[in-house]
Formats: sequence, structure tokens, C-alpha cells
Amino acid sequence: MLAAIDDGPEIAGSPLLTGSNSSDISLRGLAVGVPLAVSGNVLIACSLALQKYVHNRHASGDGRKPVNRSPLFWLALSGMILGEVGNFTAFGFASPTVVSPLGAVAVITNAVLAVIFLGEAVRLRSVLGLSLTLCGTAVVVVYSPPTVDSLSSSEFIHLLRSLPAVVYLACVGTSILLLGALVPRFGRRYLLINLMLCSLLGSITVLCSSVTSKFLKDIANGDYHVLLTPLPYVVIPILVTTAVLQLHFLNKAMGSFD
Repeated sequence: MLAAIDDGPEIAGSPLLTGSNSSDISLRGLAVGVPLAVSGNVLIACSLALQKYVHNRHASGDGRKPVNRSPLFWLALSGMILGEVGNFTAFGFASPTVVSPLGAVAVITNAVLAVIFLGEAVRLRSVLGLSLTLCGTAVVVVYSPPTVDSLSSSEFIHLLRSLPAVVYLACVGTSILLLGALVPRFGRRYLLINLMLCSLLGSITVLCSSVTSKFLKDIANGDYHVLLTPLPYVVIPILVTTAVLQLHFLNKAMGSFD
């Protein structure tokens, strides 16, 4: 949705970057954003593997205390938060269409760690799926649209009011409510419910992270106009809420399924 800025008209007197200047800025952004995203996702993968180890140990007999009483659980949670901070920072330098697919790094790393440290079996379908994920990520990163260097509040509101954005947010919001209503009854029986909730909430988190990081970048450059608008005070609480809910449903999934 935010990528539509690259192809749209000039808004609110802020011409969009074009030509070699835009390419130079995009390359500099990729040089910073991609390593941040990759390192953040590797840290997230290590934290997920550690959390799964804690859940497995709890399920195999050490269940006298709740999982959240284990120091390892909080170590893993801290690692996930630090990894997400790396992803959040990357949104300020690279396009969401680059940073988001790099989440596949966490998937691949986590699969390797699960085999080595959690004793999970290697299946042909898993290898095929990871290979396709890696190829798809490489294609998206290489052919992604240019990075949006700055995003004013008026530009964001203009995009948010567009028909595709309204339809998308309405569909995502409705899906989250429906799946959330199914969790108490079916969450322990069907893994897909919790995973779909994580994915849908993650799409909102990505949007809010990208917007917030660009606003913070503008503030760091001396542009404080965004603080006079209601946007930060709406976007940041949504960012925090969706991120916390993702962790909640992810932990439910790891606690109920292998």
C-alpha cells in the first residue's frame, strides 16, 4: 500500500524522488536496511527456537511451574523484541517490500535450528518449501520498487483514504475479528487459526512500523510537523498492540503444537 507512493502523483507539495538521485538513495537505504533486517530475523529465529525448547521441556515433565516463570522464556522474549527492533529500524531505510520478505530468513534459520537443537526430522516437503521461500525472497528483494525516502502525514492520509487501502484494511480487520472469535474453541485443535492471526496482525504491524520509522527519521532531520498531527498517537498504539498480540498467538501455537 505504501509502495503506491512510488507510482502516484506528487502530493502536498513534496515531489517524489526520481532518476539517479532516487536510485542512489535507494541503494544507500538497502545497504543499511537489508543487514538490519537479516540480523534482526536471525535473532528472532534463535529466540523462537529457544522458546520452543522451553515449551517442550515444560510439556515433557517440567510442568510444575508456568512457562513464563522460566528465565529462558524471558531471555527468548527479549531476543525477539531486539530482533523486531532491528526490523523496525530497517523500515526507515528500505522499502517494506524488501524488509518484509526478508522475514523468510527467520523461517529458514528457525528450520535449521529446529533440526540441530530440537531434534525435528528433515522432510522433503520442508526442504522444497524452504527452497521456494528462498528463491521468492531473492526475487522480491532484487526487483523491489525504490525506497520512499520520506512520507508526510498528508501523503499517508491520502493513501489511507484510497479505495484499495480501505478495502484491504476492512478485510484484514474482519478476518482478525472472526479468527479471534474462533480461538477459544478451535485454537488448540487447528494450528492454522493462530498462524493466520499472526500473519494478519503482522501485516498491520509492518504498515505501522514503516510509517513510524519514516516519521522518526523526519523528526531526527528536524521536521517536527508530524508531532502536531494525530497520526503518531494513533499509529504507535496500533503498532504496539498488534506486535504484542502476535507474540501472544505465536506462543499459544508453540505451546499447543510441535
